[in-house]
Amino acid sequence: MSDQVKPSFFQELWNRRFFQFLATYIAVCWGIVQFLLFAVERYQWDNSVIEKFLLFAIIMLPAVLVFIYNHGRAGDDEWKPYEKILVPGNLLVAIGAAMFVNVGTSEAKSERISLVTDEGETIIREVPNVQFTNRIALFPLENKTGDESLDWLSHGFPILADADMEQDMRVISVESDNLSQSYASYNQDRNEEISLGTKLSITRDRYADHFVTGSFTKEGDGIRWNIELRRTKDSKVVLEKEYIGNDMYQLVDQYSSDIHNYLYSAEVFGEEDLIDLPVESLISDNIEAYEYFVKAKLALRENKIDEAKELMDKAISLDPNCAECYTYKGLLHNVTQDIEATQKAIKKAGELSSKLPERQQLFLKSLQYQVNFQADKSKRLLTRWMKLYPHDSKPYFDLMAMNKVARNYDKAKEIGELAIKNGHEGRFFTEMTQLCMSTKDFEKAEYYLKEFSERYPEKGKESSLLGDILSKQGKLKEAESFYEEVSIFNPDDHSIFLKIADLANKQGNFEKAKVNYNEALKVANTARDTVGVLFNKLGHYERQGKIDSVFVTMTEHEKMSLKYTQPFIYNATTLMQFMPYYIYAGKEAEFEKELTEKFPLDKNVMQNGIFHNIAKHLKSTFTKDKENYWDNYLKAKPILIQSIGPDYELVAQGMKHQFEGEYEMSNENLKKYVDSTDTPLEDMAELIAENYIELKQFDECLEICNEVLKTDPKNHKILYFVALTHHRNNDSAKAKKAMNELMSLYKDADENYTLYQRAKELNDLIQSDG
Repeated sequence: MSDQVKPSFFQELWNRRFFQFLATYIAVCWGIVQFLLFAVERYQWDNSVIEKFLLFAIIMLPAVLVFIYNHGRAGDDEWKPYEKILVPGNLLVAIGAAMFVNVGTSEAKSERISLVTDEGETIIREVPNVQFTNRIALFPLENKTGDESLDWLSHGFPILADADMEQDMRVISVESDNLSQSYASYNQDRNEEISLGTKLSITRDRYADHFVTGSFTKEGDGIRWNIELRRTKDSKVVLEKEYIGNDMYQLVDQYSSDIHNYLYSAEVFGEEDLIDLPVESLISDNIEAYEYFVKAKLALRENKIDEAKELMDKAISLDPNCAECYTYKGLLHNVTQDIEATQKAIKKAGELSSKLPERQQLFLKSLQYQVNFQADKSKRLLTRWMKLYPHDSKPYFDLMAMNKVARNYDKAKEIGELAIKNGHEGRFFTEMTQLCMSTKDFEKAEYYLKEFSERYPEKGKESSLLGDILSKQGKLKEAESFYEEVSIFNPDDHSIFLKIADLANKQGNFEKAKVNYNEALKVANTARDTVGVLFNKLGHYERQGKIDSVFVTMTEHEKMSLKYTQPFIYNATTLMQFMPYYIYAGKEAEFEKELTEKFPLDKNVMQNGIFHNIAKHLKSTFTKDKENYWDNYLKAKPILIQSIGPDYELVAQGMKHQFEGEYEMSNENLKKYVDSTDTPLEDMAELIAENYIELKQFDECLEICNEVLKTDPKNHKILYFVALTHHRNNDSAKAKKAMNELMSLYKDADENYTLYQRAKELNDLIQSDG
């Protein structure tokens, strides 16, 4: 009798088809998970169903393995006694765990909030959780009719769809006019159709979940509309619709409803309370008025203010109840700084807005407070808006901006952190990185940058923020190397070349700075980009004392700026910024003349009077006009305190004490300002250093000067105070060293540059010390 060879354990498993059936089990589980992923996105199922199923599948594994082992062979195998207990018992445990164990990923669909309005009314609201919100970018539709008179429909659709979709609290839409501002970043003309790839890139830049694109053609007497909803993560079309008809309102209502049905199932939060007003009630129920409204917006975008005003007046004449028409009429008046007309139009918009959706009302009310200079009311409204609609980014941005202007950095950070918590990671990770840099909280800045890079790895690779952090820390060579490496992968990003130029200036390498400014100008895509380069060049020339080149560049800056902005806006934003250059060039009379010509006191008396008061205050500051400083400050104080914040009074008091020779009191006020606003001490360095010198506190003066020189080692203004400190302290060798360093920066300076004249006088004294 021959011996029968007993199969190995592996061979036994193979004979029982153990591996084949186990692979089948895993494949089936994988297929179910894919279905659940689809259902979570398509029907907004709670995402915990995926984890619950995985938990069930894992707990069932022992029973599955035993069953496969005992019954995997061809033919029937009897159930063993322990199987009759194990399998049903395992099944009950798995079902119980899946149903009752909290897997930690399920989130409530909404949060109940309550707040009290200015009128004392208590509002209780269910606010959707971020996982149930959708951000949608709405691109213009392509006009394929061959009829240019229908071009306005390309924008008419997304503008209406934006207003209609945002009636749902869960939807945040970005309409075409806002998206077109991003075209230039990709060297695209916003008046022409752009590629799908560029649309996808812009959508990702806006951190949108989906984007809408499409076209329209003639269909007999009507129009055939082809509109697609694409998913951002893979550009896949997830909803494609075709409509035929001329009724824009019916089209938008239908498409918004189709998108809503795609995004949300009936079980999702707030469906029963959803307000969906007909689209004709959101802007205008008169289609001809709406056409003029859209065309006016397009003219405003092209900076054709007079044409935009005419078109908007036509819209209002056809529909005098159009709140949005009055809103944009107010904005048009605001561009030309007709304050009275602006306030009148915005007030009328507010009166007509009571029947509009809440989001539109919040925007209008916010605008009304803004044009009426009611900062406190604006902050309260934005805070309420932020609480009612936590997934709208505008209130966070506006509140952060207001607090940054007021130097209330702690509050600005608090708002930024709340924005991140409420789903605005992308935009606010970078905002918080920059904010923490400005307050020298580098650990936090690096944390937010790391979070940004991990959440958005592709954008993280393109970001230059790490270089900014290194620069702020005084690691200039490391920052320079980082920027140069980034520029290799982003050769068309003019901002990188500007940052390299800035570092070169700080290290006194003006030739390298010049080369990088030229590179920045070569790749600048828009007039705005070019203006940014020219603005930076002003500081580049001033560091060298080339004040005449500063004024040549100012002329170029103005010429380029007026290609996209109105003269009044340009003058209002730049004349005060450029005023120090007039002082440094000894052109005070020329500044006074320009001020009078650009802000005549016989027109727009209130607004122009404000500019004159601010100009007098700034002039008194830079010229150290002891006699008139305080009177000029008091005239400008209301607008300064409102725009900068009440703490600015400390700066004004500090300046007043300095001019009166009360240097201890001056520093006390300036340091209080630094402490109360989280302003970096270096921002007040020149003023505080001057006080220390007069107080003969030379070590303290050098300490604050050295803080500035860590990040800006060739700062010509601070080097002057270093030289002066050593001179007053009778340290001739160190005084000469600092002075030689300063004069090397001024080797090509113009004789009419007053800071150069000041430096030469000090240099003569130092050299005469022997």
